[in-house]
Amino acid sequence: MSVQHRLGTFDGRTLDVVSYAEPIGEAGGRARRLRGVTQDVTAYRRMQAALRSSEALAFRVLEATRDAVIVFDRGGRARFANARAARFAGAGQEIVGHRLADLFPGTAGHRLAAGAERAAATGAPVRLELSWAPTGRWLEADLYPGEDDISLFVRDVTERKLTQDRLIEAAETDSLTGEFNRRGFFTRLEAALTAQARGRAMALICADVNYFTEINYSFGHGVGDEVLKTVARRLKSCLRPRDILARTGGDEFMILLNGMRRPGDATTLARRIVGAMEERFELGDLSLRISLSIGLAIASLADRDAARLCRHADLALYETRTEAPGSFRVFTPAMEQESLRKRQLKRDLADALGRSELELAFQPIVRTADGTIAAAETLLRWNHPEQGRIPPAEFIPLAEESGLIAPIGAWVLRQACAAACRWPEAVGLSVNVSPRQIELADLPALVRDVLEATGLAPRRLHLEITETVLVSRNRHYLATLHRLRELGVRLVLDDFGTGYSSLAQLDAFRFDAMKIDQSFLRRIRAETDETPILNAIVGMATAIRMPITVEGVETQVQLNHVRRLGAACVQGFYFGQPVNEAGMQGLLARGVPASR
Repeated sequence: MSVQHRLGTFDGRTLDVVSYAEPIGEAGGRARRLRGVTQDVTAYRRMQAALRSSEALAFRVLEATRDAVIVFDRGGRARFANARAARFAGAGQEIVGHRLADLFPGTAGHRLAAGAERAAATGAPVRLELSWAPTGRWLEADLYPGEDDISLFVRDVTERKLTQDRLIEAAETDSLTGEFNRRGFFTRLEAALTAQARGRAMALICADVNYFTEINYSFGHGVGDEVLKTVARRLKSCLRPRDILARTGGDEFMILLNGMRRPGDATTLARRIVGAMEERFELGDLSLRISLSIGLAIASLADRDAARLCRHADLALYETRTEAPGSFRVFTPAMEQESLRKRQLKRDLADALGRSELELAFQPIVRTADGTIAAAETLLRWNHPEQGRIPPAEFIPLAEESGLIAPIGAWVLRQACAAACRWPEAVGLSVNVSPRQIELADLPALVRDVLEATGLAPRRLHLEITETVLVSRNRHYLATLHRLRELGVRLVLDDFGTGYSSLAQLDAFRFDAMKIDQSFLRRIRAETDETPILNAIVGMATAIRMPITVEGVETQVQLNHVRRLGAACVQGFYFGQPVNEAGMQGLLARGVPASR
Protein backbone atom coordinates (compact mmCIF):
# COMPACT_ATOMS: atom_id res chain seq x y z
CA MET A 1 0.00 0.00 0.00
CA SER A 2 1.29 3.47 -0.89
CA VAL A 3 -0.02 6.91 -0.15
CA GLN A 4 1.07 10.20 -1.77
CA HIS A 5 0.74 13.29 0.34
CA ARG A 6 2.44 16.46 1.38
CA LEU A 7 4.15 17.30 4.61
CA GLY A 8 4.93 20.63 6.12
CA THR A 9 8.33 21.05 7.75
CA PHE A 10 9.28 23.08 10.78
CA ASP A 11 11.19 25.55 8.58
CA GLY A 12 8.09 26.26 6.46
CA ARG A 13 8.86 24.09 3.44
CA THR A 14 6.41 21.71 1.78
CA LEU A 15 7.57 18.27 0.73
CA ASP A 16 6.03 15.77 -1.65
CA VAL A 17 6.32 12.34 -0.05
CA VAL A 18 5.24 8.81 -0.78
CA SER A 19 4.59 6.46 2.15
CA TYR A 20 4.75 2.71 1.63
CA ALA A 21 3.27 0.35 4.36
CA GLU A 22 2.47 -3.33 4.93
CA PRO A 23 0.65 -5.04 7.82
CA ILE A 24 2.54 -7.27 10.23
CA GLY A 25 1.49 -9.50 13.10
CA GLU A 26 -1.91 -10.33 11.70
CA ALA A 27 -4.20 -12.15 14.12
CA GLY A 28 -7.58 -13.28 13.04
CA GLY A 29 -7.25 -11.33 9.83
CA ARG A 30 -6.59 -8.05 11.59
CA ALA A 31 -3.30 -6.20 11.47
CA ARG A 32 -1.72 -5.58 14.77
CA ARG A 33 0.71 -2.98 13.31
CA LEU A 34 2.07 -1.54 10.05
CA ARG A 35 5.62 -1.48 8.76
CA GLY A 36 6.59 1.04 6.14
CA VAL A 37 8.79 3.84 4.80
CA THR A 38 8.23 7.42 3.74
CA GLN A 39 10.26 8.79 0.78
CA ASP A 40 10.83 12.42 -0.14
CA VAL A 41 9.97 12.68 -3.88
CA THR A 42 9.91 16.46 -4.10
CA ALA A 43 12.86 16.69 -6.53
CA TYR A 44 11.51 13.84 -8.63
CA ARG A 45 8.08 15.47 -8.90
CA ARG A 46 9.64 18.74 -9.92
CA MET A 47 11.78 16.99 -12.53
CA GLN A 48 8.70 15.29 -13.97
CA ALA A 49 6.86 18.57 -14.11
CA ALA A 50 9.81 20.23 -15.85
CA LEU A 51 10.02 17.39 -18.33
CA ARG A 52 6.32 17.63 -19.12
CA SER A 53 6.69 21.38 -19.51
CA SER A 54 9.74 20.92 -21.75
CA GLU A 55 7.95 18.37 -23.90
CA ALA A 56 4.97 20.66 -24.21
CA LEU A 57 7.26 23.54 -25.12
CA ALA A 58 9.12 21.42 -27.67
CA PHE A 59 5.83 20.31 -29.17
CA ARG A 60 4.59 23.89 -29.39
CA VAL A 61 7.89 24.96 -31.00
CA LEU A 62 7.77 22.12 -33.51
CA GLU A 63 4.20 23.02 -34.39
CA ALA A 64 4.96 26.74 -34.59
CA THR A 65 8.13 26.44 -36.68
CA ARG A 66 7.93 27.04 -40.38
CA ASP A 67 9.91 23.87 -40.93
CA ALA A 68 8.24 20.55 -41.62
CA VAL A 69 9.59 18.19 -38.95
CA ILE A 70 9.54 14.42 -39.22
CA VAL A 71 11.38 12.03 -36.90
CA PHE A 72 12.25 8.61 -38.32
CA ASP A 73 13.42 5.60 -36.41
CA ARG A 74 16.50 3.75 -37.56
CA GLY A 75 14.24 1.46 -39.54
CA GLY A 76 13.23 4.43 -41.67
CA ARG A 77 9.63 4.77 -40.43
CA ALA A 78 8.19 8.07 -39.25
CA ARG A 79 7.25 8.13 -35.59
CA PHE A 80 6.56 11.86 -35.24
CA ALA A 81 5.51 14.61 -37.61
CA ASN A 82 4.34 18.14 -36.99
CA ALA A 83 1.33 19.59 -38.76
CA ARG A 84 3.39 21.42 -41.38
CA ALA A 85 4.93 18.15 -42.57
CA ALA A 86 1.64 17.24 -44.24
CA ARG A 87 2.14 20.05 -46.75
CA PHE A 88 5.19 18.34 -48.18
CA ALA A 89 3.90 14.77 -47.85
CA GLY A 90 0.49 15.55 -49.34
CA ALA A 91 -2.62 17.06 -47.75
CA GLY A 92 -4.48 14.66 -45.52
CA GLN A 93 -1.87 11.92 -45.79
CA GLU A 94 -0.99 10.09 -42.61
CA ILE A 95 2.71 10.43 -41.97
CA VAL A 96 3.49 8.47 -38.81
CA GLY A 97 4.28 4.88 -39.67
CA HIS A 98 5.25 5.56 -43.28
CA ARG A 99 8.73 5.24 -44.73
CA LEU A 100 10.73 8.18 -46.01
CA ALA A 101 10.64 6.89 -49.61
CA ASP A 102 6.81 6.73 -49.44
CA LEU A 103 6.54 10.29 -48.19
CA PHE A 104 9.09 11.72 -50.64
CA PRO A 105 9.00 9.73 -53.87
CA GLY A 106 11.32 10.25 -56.83
CA THR A 107 14.69 11.94 -56.92
CA ALA A 108 14.08 13.99 -53.78
CA GLY A 109 13.35 10.81 -51.78
CA HIS A 110 16.46 9.07 -53.04
CA ARG A 111 18.63 12.02 -52.08
CA LEU A 112 17.01 12.28 -48.64
CA ALA A 113 17.49 8.54 -48.01
CA ALA A 114 21.14 8.79 -49.01
CA GLY A 115 21.55 11.84 -46.77
CA ALA A 116 19.97 9.98 -43.83
CA GLU A 117 22.35 7.07 -44.29
CA ARG A 118 25.31 9.45 -44.39
CA ALA A 119 24.13 11.25 -41.24
CA ALA A 120 23.64 7.96 -39.38
CA ALA A 121 27.06 6.67 -40.50
CA THR A 122 29.01 9.82 -39.66
CA GLY A 123 27.00 11.11 -36.73
CA ALA A 124 27.12 14.57 -38.31
CA PRO A 125 24.22 16.66 -39.66
CA VAL A 126 23.63 16.68 -43.44
CA ARG A 127 22.13 19.57 -45.42
CA LEU A 128 20.56 19.12 -48.86
CA GLU A 129 18.94 21.41 -51.42
CA LEU A 130 16.13 19.72 -53.34
CA SER A 131 13.86 20.50 -56.24
CA TRP A 132 10.41 19.28 -55.15
CA ALA A 133 8.60 18.23 -58.32
CA PRO A 134 5.01 18.03 -56.97
CA THR A 135 4.94 21.75 -56.21
CA GLY A 136 7.78 23.06 -58.35
CA ARG A 137 9.38 24.55 -55.25
CA TRP A 138 12.91 24.45 -53.86
CA LEU A 139 13.38 22.79 -50.46
CA GLU A 140 16.24 22.87 -47.99
CA ALA A 141 16.51 19.80 -45.75
CA ASP A 142 18.59 19.21 -42.60
CA LEU A 143 19.07 15.68 -41.25
CA TYR A 144 20.16 15.36 -37.60
CA PRO A 145 21.17 11.91 -36.31
CA GLY A 146 20.14 10.82 -32.80
CA GLU A 147 20.94 7.69 -30.84
CA ASP A 148 18.04 5.75 -32.32
CA ASP A 149 16.40 8.15 -34.74
CA ILE A 150 16.94 10.69 -37.55
CA SER A 151 15.24 14.08 -37.38
CA LEU A 152 14.34 15.70 -40.70
CA PHE A 153 13.73 19.44 -40.89
CA VAL A 154 12.45 20.70 -44.26
CA ARG A 155 11.78 24.31 -45.31
CA ASP A 156 10.69 26.09 -48.49
CA VAL A 157 13.55 28.24 -49.81
CA THR A 158 12.15 29.01 -53.25
CA GLU A 159 12.15 32.80 -52.82
CA ARG A 160 15.66 32.80 -51.43
CA LYS A 161 16.79 30.53 -54.26
CA LEU A 162 15.24 32.81 -56.86
CA THR A 163 16.87 35.84 -55.23
CA GLN A 164 20.23 34.10 -55.25
CA ASP A 165 19.75 33.14 -58.89
CA ARG A 166 18.89 36.75 -59.74
CA LEU A 167 22.01 37.97 -57.93
CA ILE A 168 24.17 35.40 -59.73
CA GLU A 169 22.59 36.38 -63.02
CA ALA A 170 23.27 40.05 -62.32
CA ALA A 171 26.87 39.25 -61.38
CA GLU A 172 27.34 37.32 -64.63
CA THR A 173 25.51 39.67 -67.00
CA ASP A 174 26.75 42.74 -68.83
CA SER A 175 24.35 45.52 -67.87
CA LEU A 176 24.74 47.36 -71.20
CA THR A 177 24.11 44.56 -73.72
CA GLY A 178 22.28 42.02 -71.55
CA GLU A 179 24.74 39.31 -72.62
CA PHE A 180 27.16 37.47 -70.36
CA ASN A 181 30.08 39.38 -68.88
CA ARG A 182 33.60 37.98 -68.47
CA ARG A 183 32.78 36.11 -65.27
CA GLY A 184 29.65 34.48 -66.67
CA PHE A 185 31.35 33.62 -69.94
CA PHE A 186 34.39 31.92 -68.44
CA THR A 187 32.23 29.90 -66.05
CA ARG A 188 30.37 28.47 -69.04
CA LEU A 189 33.49 28.13 -71.17
CA GLU A 190 35.20 25.93 -68.60
CA ALA A 191 32.05 23.85 -68.12
CA ALA A 192 31.63 23.42 -71.88
CA LEU A 193 35.24 22.35 -72.35
CA THR A 194 34.88 19.79 -69.57
CA ALA A 195 31.71 18.37 -71.13
CA GLN A 196 32.94 18.56 -74.72
CA ALA A 197 31.36 15.68 -76.64
CA ARG A 198 33.36 13.42 -78.90
CA GLY A 199 32.89 14.07 -82.56
CA ARG A 200 31.90 17.69 -81.94
CA ALA A 201 34.18 20.68 -82.36
CA MET A 202 34.27 23.84 -80.30
CA ALA A 203 35.76 27.21 -81.17
CA LEU A 204 36.38 30.53 -79.45
CA ILE A 205 36.08 33.93 -81.09
CA CYS A 206 37.63 37.12 -79.71
CA ALA A 207 36.48 40.34 -81.37
CA ASP A 208 37.25 44.05 -80.96
CA VAL A 209 35.39 47.03 -82.38
CA ASN A 210 37.81 48.95 -84.61
CA TYR A 211 38.39 52.63 -83.72
CA PHE A 212 36.02 52.41 -80.76
CA THR A 213 38.07 54.84 -78.65
CA GLU A 214 37.84 57.40 -81.43
CA ILE A 215 34.06 56.88 -81.66
CA ASN A 216 33.71 57.60 -77.95
CA TYR A 217 35.83 60.73 -78.09
CA SER A 218 34.29 61.99 -81.31
CA PHE A 219 30.60 61.43 -80.59
CA GLY A 220 30.40 60.79 -76.85
CA HIS A 221 29.97 57.73 -74.67
CA GLY A 222 26.23 57.62 -75.33
CA VAL A 223 26.86 56.92 -79.02
CA GLY A 224 29.59 54.46 -78.02
CA ASP A 225 27.10 52.56 -75.85
CA GLU A 226 24.60 52.39 -78.71
CA VAL A 227 27.31 51.05 -81.00
CA LEU A 228 28.11 48.29 -78.51
CA LYS A 229 24.45 47.33 -78.12
CA THR A 230 23.99 47.22 -81.88
CA VAL A 231 27.14 45.13 -82.30
CA ALA A 232 25.84 42.70 -79.67
CA ARG A 233 22.49 42.36 -81.45
CA ARG A 234 24.13 41.73 -84.81
CA LEU A 235 26.48 39.17 -83.29
CA LYS A 236 23.55 37.43 -81.61
CA SER A 237 21.68 37.26 -84.91
CA CYS A 238 24.58 35.28 -86.41
CA LEU A 239 24.67 32.65 -83.66
CA ARG A 240 22.85 29.42 -82.96
CA PRO A 241 20.89 28.93 -79.71
CA ARG A 242 23.65 26.82 -78.16
CA ASP A 243 26.40 29.37 -78.85
CA ILE A 244 27.39 31.75 -76.05
CA LEU A 245 28.02 35.47 -76.51
CA ALA A 246 29.65 37.78 -73.98
CA ARG A 247 30.92 41.32 -73.75
CA THR A 248 34.14 40.83 -71.83
CA GLY A 249 35.58 44.35 -71.88
CA GLY A 250 35.01 47.89 -73.13
CA ASP A 251 34.73 47.03 -76.82
CA GLU A 252 35.68 43.34 -76.54
CA PHE A 253 33.33 40.46 -77.28
CA MET A 254 33.86 36.71 -76.97
CA ILE A 255 31.82 33.92 -78.53
CA LEU A 256 31.87 30.22 -77.73
CA LEU A 257 30.79 28.14 -80.70
CA ASN A 258 29.44 24.98 -79.15
CA GLY A 259 28.94 21.56 -80.70
CA MET A 260 30.04 22.22 -84.27
CA ARG A 261 29.99 19.30 -86.70
CA ARG A 262 33.30 20.35 -88.24
CA PRO A 263 35.90 23.06 -87.55
CA GLY A 264 35.09 24.76 -90.85
CA ASP A 265 31.76 25.86 -89.38
CA ALA A 266 33.70 28.37 -87.26
CA THR A 267 35.22 30.15 -90.25
CA THR A 268 31.82 30.20 -91.92
CA LEU A 269 30.40 31.96 -88.88
CA ALA A 270 33.33 34.40 -88.74
CA ARG A 271 32.62 35.40 -92.34
CA ARG A 272 28.94 35.82 -91.48
CA ILE A 273 29.86 38.15 -88.60
CA VAL A 274 32.13 40.25 -90.83
CA GLY A 275 29.25 40.51 -93.32
CA ALA A 276 26.76 41.46 -90.62
CA MET A 277 28.87 44.51 -89.74
CA GLU A 278 28.95 45.83 -93.31
CA GLU A 279 25.53 47.45 -93.05
CA ARG A 280 25.89 50.98 -91.71
CA PHE A 281 24.97 51.69 -88.10
CA GLU A 282 22.10 54.18 -88.05
CA LEU A 283 22.18 55.87 -84.63
CA GLY A 284 19.81 58.79 -84.56
CA ASP A 285 21.24 61.42 -86.89
CA LEU A 286 24.52 59.53 -87.23
CA SER A 287 25.34 56.96 -89.88
CA LEU A 288 28.54 55.11 -89.04
CA ARG A 289 30.54 52.31 -90.57
CA ILE A 290 31.65 49.88 -87.88
CA SER A 291 33.89 46.86 -88.31
CA LEU A 292 35.26 44.14 -86.04
CA SER A 293 38.66 42.54 -85.91
CA ILE A 294 38.22 38.85 -85.11
CA GLY A 295 40.52 36.14 -83.79
CA LEU A 296 39.40 32.50 -83.95
CA ALA A 297 40.78 29.42 -82.17
CA ILE A 298 39.53 25.83 -82.53
CA ALA A 299 39.37 23.81 -79.31
CA SER A 300 41.10 20.43 -79.35
CA LEU A 301 39.50 17.41 -77.70
CA ALA A 302 42.89 16.64 -76.23
CA ASP A 303 43.33 20.11 -74.78
CA ARG A 304 40.58 21.52 -72.59
CA ASP A 305 42.58 24.37 -71.08
CA ALA A 306 40.36 27.46 -71.20
CA ALA A 307 43.26 29.86 -70.58
CA ARG A 308 45.27 28.39 -73.48
CA LEU A 309 42.27 28.53 -75.82
CA CYS A 310 41.72 32.20 -74.96
CA ARG A 311 45.39 32.98 -75.52
CA HIS A 312 45.24 31.35 -78.95
CA ALA A 313 42.15 33.33 -79.93
CA ASP A 314 43.77 36.52 -78.65
CA LEU A 315 46.93 35.86 -80.68
CA ALA A 316 44.78 35.44 -83.79
CA LEU A 317 42.99 38.70 -82.94
CA TYR A 318 46.33 40.49 -82.54
CA GLU A 319 47.38 39.38 -86.01
CA THR A 320 44.05 40.55 -87.44
CA ARG A 321 44.38 43.98 -85.86
CA THR A 322 47.95 44.27 -87.09
CA GLU A 323 47.51 42.99 -90.63
CA ALA A 324 43.86 43.19 -91.65
CA PRO A 325 41.50 45.12 -89.35
CA GLY A 326 37.88 44.37 -90.14
CA SER A 327 38.49 40.72 -91.04
CA PHE A 328 39.45 37.56 -89.13
CA ARG A 329 42.37 35.21 -88.63
CA VAL A 330 42.40 31.60 -87.42
CA PHE A 331 45.03 30.67 -84.86
CA THR A 332 47.96 28.63 -86.07
CA PRO A 333 50.96 27.31 -84.08
CA ALA A 334 53.13 29.73 -86.07
CA MET A 335 51.37 32.61 -84.30
CA GLU A 336 52.46 31.29 -80.94
CA GLN A 337 56.02 30.91 -82.19
CA GLU A 338 55.87 34.48 -83.45
CA SER A 339 54.54 35.62 -80.09
CA LEU A 340 57.47 33.91 -78.35
CA ARG A 341 59.85 35.56 -80.82
CA LYS A 342 58.39 38.98 -80.07
CA ARG A 343 58.69 38.43 -76.35
CA GLN A 344 62.36 37.60 -76.88
CA LEU A 345 62.74 40.66 -79.09
CA LYS A 346 61.24 42.78 -76.33
CA ARG A 347 63.86 41.44 -73.93
CA ASP A 348 66.62 42.04 -76.48
CA LEU A 349 65.37 45.56 -77.16
CA ALA A 350 65.91 46.43 -73.50
CA ASP A 351 69.67 45.95 -74.06
CA ALA A 352 69.86 47.35 -77.59
CA LEU A 353 70.81 50.86 -76.50
CA GLY A 354 73.59 49.66 -74.23
CA ARG A 355 74.99 47.42 -76.98
CA SER A 356 74.90 50.24 -79.57
CA GLU A 357 72.57 48.28 -81.83
CA LEU A 358 70.33 51.28 -82.57
CA GLU A 359 71.21 53.83 -85.25
CA LEU A 360 69.56 56.73 -87.02
CA ALA A 361 68.67 57.20 -90.67
CA PHE A 362 67.34 60.33 -92.35
CA GLN A 363 64.85 60.79 -95.18
CA PRO A 364 64.72 64.15 -96.97
CA ILE A 365 61.54 66.23 -97.04
CA VAL A 366 61.65 68.06 -100.37
CA ARG A 367 60.00 71.33 -101.43
CA THR A 368 57.73 70.80 -104.43
CA ALA A 369 58.43 74.28 -105.75
CA ASP A 370 62.20 73.97 -106.33
CA GLY A 371 63.25 70.45 -105.24
CA THR A 372 65.41 71.68 -102.36
CA ILE A 373 65.58 69.90 -99.01
CA ALA A 374 63.37 71.60 -96.45
CA ALA A 375 63.98 69.13 -93.63
CA ALA A 376 64.77 65.50 -92.92
CA GLU A 377 62.74 62.99 -90.97
CA THR A 378 64.61 60.95 -88.39
CA LEU A 379 64.09 57.20 -88.71
CA LEU A 380 65.24 54.60 -86.20
CA ARG A 381 66.99 51.39 -87.22
CA TRP A 382 67.77 48.32 -85.12
CA ASN A 383 70.55 45.99 -86.15
CA HIS A 384 69.88 42.83 -84.14
CA PRO A 385 73.09 40.81 -83.59
CA GLU A 386 71.39 37.54 -84.58
CA GLN A 387 68.33 38.45 -86.65
CA GLY A 388 69.80 41.34 -88.60
CA ARG A 389 67.73 44.43 -89.46
CA ILE A 390 64.42 44.48 -87.54
CA PRO A 391 61.74 46.64 -89.23
CA PRO A 392 60.58 49.68 -87.21
CA ALA A 393 56.97 48.58 -87.72
CA GLU A 394 57.86 45.53 -85.65
CA PHE A 395 60.03 46.85 -82.85
CA ILE A 396 58.45 50.29 -82.26
CA PRO A 397 55.14 48.72 -81.04
CA LEU A 398 57.21 46.45 -78.77
CA ALA A 399 58.98 49.49 -77.37
CA GLU A 400 55.64 51.19 -76.74
CA GLU A 401 54.15 48.13 -75.04
CA SER A 402 57.15 47.70 -72.75
CA GLY A 403 57.68 51.38 -71.96
CA LEU A 404 61.14 51.32 -73.57
CA ILE A 405 59.91 53.98 -75.98
CA ALA A 406 60.70 56.65 -73.35
CA PRO A 407 64.47 56.04 -73.04
CA ILE A 408 64.78 55.13 -76.73
CA GLY A 409 62.87 58.27 -77.75
CA ALA A 410 65.12 60.41 -75.56
CA TRP A 411 68.23 58.87 -77.18
CA VAL A 412 66.84 59.48 -80.66
CA LEU A 413 66.09 63.13 -79.87
CA ARG A 414 69.57 63.79 -78.49
CA GLN A 415 71.38 62.07 -81.38
CA ALA A 416 69.22 63.64 -84.08
CA CYS A 417 69.51 67.18 -82.71
CA ALA A 418 73.28 66.79 -82.42
CA ALA A 419 73.42 65.68 -86.07
CA ALA A 420 71.16 68.54 -87.28
CA CYS A 421 73.48 71.09 -85.71
CA ARG A 422 75.95 70.16 -88.47
CA TRP A 423 73.42 70.89 -91.23
CA PRO A 424 72.69 74.23 -92.91
CA GLU A 425 70.58 76.57 -90.78
CA ALA A 426 67.69 76.45 -93.27
CA VAL A 427 67.20 72.70 -92.96
CA GLY A 428 64.79 71.46 -90.35
CA LEU A 429 64.81 68.22 -88.35
CA SER A 430 61.69 66.07 -87.97
CA VAL A 431 61.48 63.65 -85.04
CA ASN A 432 58.52 61.34 -84.42
CA VAL A 433 56.92 61.39 -80.97
CA SER A 434 54.88 58.44 -79.75
CA PRO A 435 51.79 59.08 -77.59
CA ARG A 436 53.39 56.69 -75.11
CA GLN A 437 56.35 59.06 -74.78
CA ILE A 438 53.96 61.79 -73.73
CA GLU A 439 52.39 59.43 -71.18
CA LEU A 440 55.66 58.12 -69.74
CA ALA A 441 57.95 61.14 -69.71
CA ASP A 442 58.01 64.91 -69.29
CA LEU A 443 58.52 65.56 -73.00
CA PRO A 444 58.71 69.39 -72.83
CA ALA A 445 61.43 69.18 -70.19
CA LEU A 446 63.36 66.66 -72.29
CA VAL A 447 63.09 68.80 -75.44
CA ARG A 448 64.22 71.91 -73.54
CA ASP A 449 67.24 70.10 -72.09
CA VAL A 450 68.26 68.62 -75.46
CA LEU A 451 67.96 71.95 -77.27
CA GLU A 452 70.08 73.62 -74.60
CA ALA A 453 72.69 70.84 -74.66
CA THR A 454 73.02 70.69 -78.46
CA GLY A 455 72.44 74.35 -79.32
CA LEU A 456 69.87 73.51 -82.01
CA ALA A 457 67.50 76.40 -82.69
CA PRO A 458 63.97 75.48 -81.50
CA ARG A 459 62.37 76.57 -84.79
CA ARG A 460 64.41 73.92 -86.65
CA LEU A 461 62.98 71.05 -84.58
CA HIS A 462 59.75 69.64 -85.99
CA LEU A 463 58.01 67.17 -83.68
CA GLU A 464 55.67 64.82 -85.55
CA ILE A 465 52.63 63.94 -83.41
CA THR A 466 50.25 61.21 -84.49
CA GLU A 467 46.55 61.84 -84.88
CA THR A 468 45.82 59.65 -81.85
CA VAL A 469 46.91 62.49 -79.57
CA LEU A 470 44.56 64.87 -81.35
CA VAL A 471 41.57 62.56 -81.42
CA SER A 472 41.78 61.52 -77.77
CA ARG A 473 41.42 65.09 -76.46
CA ASN A 474 43.33 63.92 -73.41
CA ARG A 475 44.05 66.90 -71.15
CA HIS A 476 47.61 65.77 -70.47
CA TYR A 477 48.28 65.39 -74.19
CA LEU A 478 46.92 68.83 -75.03
CA ALA A 479 48.72 70.47 -72.11
CA THR A 480 51.97 68.87 -73.34
CA LEU A 481 51.41 70.24 -76.85
CA HIS A 482 50.91 73.76 -75.49
CA ARG A 483 54.10 73.53 -73.40
CA LEU A 484 56.05 72.32 -76.45
CA ARG A 485 54.74 75.24 -78.48
CA GLU A 486 55.98 77.63 -75.80
CA LEU A 487 59.49 76.27 -76.39
CA GLY A 488 59.31 77.50 -80.00
CA VAL A 489 59.47 74.10 -81.75
CA ARG A 490 57.19 73.32 -84.72
CA LEU A 491 54.43 70.74 -84.20
CA VAL A 492 53.42 68.61 -87.16
CA LEU A 493 50.30 66.46 -87.33
CA ASP A 494 51.53 63.11 -88.68
CA ASP A 495 49.69 60.47 -90.74
CA PHE A 496 46.65 62.68 -91.18
CA GLY A 497 43.57 60.86 -92.47
CA THR A 498 44.28 57.42 -91.05
CA GLY A 499 42.35 57.86 -87.81
CA TYR A 500 38.62 58.16 -87.12
CA SER A 501 36.79 61.35 -88.14
CA SER A 502 40.02 63.28 -88.60
CA LEU A 503 38.55 66.50 -89.99
CA ALA A 504 36.26 66.87 -86.99
CA GLN A 505 39.25 67.02 -84.65
CA LEU A 506 41.35 69.82 -86.15
CA ASP A 507 39.86 72.40 -83.81
CA ALA A 508 41.36 70.63 -80.78
CA PHE A 509 44.82 72.08 -81.43
CA ARG A 510 46.34 74.27 -84.12
CA PHE A 511 49.36 72.46 -85.60
CA ASP A 512 52.05 74.20 -87.63
CA ALA A 513 51.96 71.71 -90.48
CA MET A 514 50.37 68.44 -91.56
CA LYS A 515 51.71 65.23 -93.12
CA ILE A 516 49.28 63.20 -95.23
CA ASP A 517 49.63 59.44 -95.05
CA GLN A 518 51.05 57.67 -98.10
CA SER A 519 47.96 55.44 -98.45
CA PHE A 520 46.11 58.28 -100.26
CA LEU A 521 48.74 58.46 -103.00
CA ARG A 522 49.16 54.74 -103.82
CA ARG A 523 46.33 54.65 -106.35
CA ILE A 524 47.99 57.32 -108.53
CA ARG A 525 49.69 55.35 -111.31
CA ALA A 526 48.84 57.41 -114.37
CA GLU A 527 48.52 61.13 -115.06
CA THR A 528 44.74 60.76 -115.42
CA ASP A 529 44.21 59.09 -112.03
CA GLU A 530 42.40 61.10 -109.38
CA THR A 531 42.32 61.13 -105.57
CA PRO A 532 39.16 62.95 -104.46
CA ILE A 533 39.85 62.49 -100.75
CA LEU A 534 43.44 63.70 -101.06
CA ASN A 535 42.18 66.66 -103.10
CA ALA A 536 39.69 67.51 -100.36
CA ILE A 537 42.30 67.27 -97.59
CA VAL A 538 44.77 69.49 -99.44
CA GLY A 539 42.00 71.97 -100.22
CA MET A 540 40.94 72.08 -96.58
CA ALA A 541 44.54 72.58 -95.40
CA THR A 542 45.06 75.33 -97.97
CA ALA A 543 41.89 77.06 -96.74
CA ILE A 544 43.20 77.16 -93.17
CA ARG A 545 46.72 78.03 -94.40
CA MET A 546 48.38 74.91 -93.03
CA PRO A 547 51.47 73.69 -94.95
CA ILE A 548 51.24 70.08 -96.13
CA THR A 549 53.77 67.33 -96.73
CA VAL A 550 52.54 64.34 -98.74
CA GLU A 551 54.27 61.06 -97.88
CA GLY A 552 54.88 58.08 -100.12
CA VAL A 553 55.95 59.73 -103.37
CA GLU A 554 57.60 56.96 -105.41
CA THR A 555 57.15 58.00 -109.06
CA GLN A 556 57.35 61.07 -111.24
CA VAL A 557 53.62 60.73 -111.93
CA GLN A 558 52.86 60.95 -108.21
CA LEU A 559 55.19 63.91 -107.79
CA ASN A 560 53.45 65.74 -110.66
CA HIS A 561 50.06 64.99 -109.09
CA VAL A 562 51.10 66.39 -105.71
CA ARG A 563 52.55 69.51 -107.36
CA ARG A 564 49.25 70.13 -109.14
CA LEU A 565 47.41 69.88 -105.82
CA GLY A 566 49.65 72.57 -104.37
CA ALA A 567 51.23 70.63 -101.48
CA ALA A 568 54.24 72.43 -100.05
CA CYS A 569 56.51 69.42 -99.56
CA VAL A 570 56.85 65.75 -100.48
CA GLN A 571 58.67 62.78 -99.08
CA GLY A 572 59.28 59.27 -100.38
CA PHE A 573 61.51 56.72 -102.07
CA TYR A 574 61.40 58.66 -105.33
CA PHE A 575 64.14 60.79 -103.81
CA GLY A 576 66.14 57.81 -102.60
CA GLN A 577 66.28 55.46 -99.63
CA PRO A 578 66.82 56.82 -96.12
CA VAL A 579 70.53 57.44 -95.44
CA ASN A 580 72.80 57.62 -92.42
CA GLU A 581 74.25 60.88 -91.11
CA ALA A 582 77.15 60.90 -93.59
CA GLY A 583 74.77 60.19 -96.46
CA MET A 584 72.55 63.03 -95.32
CA GLN A 585 75.52 65.38 -95.39
CA GLY A 586 76.14 64.31 -98.98
CA LEU A 587 72.51 64.94 -100.00
CA LEU A 588 72.62 68.38 -98.45
CA ALA A 589 75.75 69.15 -100.42
CA ARG A 590 74.56 67.70 -103.76
CA GLY A 591 70.76 67.90 -103.52
CA VAL A 592 68.41 64.93 -103.97
CA PRO A 593 68.91 63.22 -107.36
CA ALA A 594 65.28 63.26 -108.51
CA SER A 595 64.88 66.98 -107.86
CA ARG A 596 67.65 68.16 -110.13
